[in-house]
Amino acid sequence: MQSRFLEDFEILAISRELSDEEWLPLFVALKTGMRVGDVVKSRVRDLRETGVRYAAEKTGKGGFAELPPATLAKLRKQARGGW
Repeated sequence: MQSRFLEDFEILAISRELSDEEWLPLFVALKTGMRVGDVVKSRVRDLRETGVRYAAEKTGKGGFAELPPATLAKLRKQARGGW
């Protein structure tokens, strides 16, 4: 299997097919490099004013990734048990 980066037009096409609730974790993963499983396990306490603090379960490495303000607002609004 050969890996490659998604082109912008492919990402846009995917985003148009998904609801906001489906798209949001994928978008966060794309913007931060986090695995989707780590995104889903994230909590509201991981959100900061300008982004998200994270720790990768597989590697144990942590970091901070900036996110657009609109994305942070959606994450806070959608917070139910997870975010």
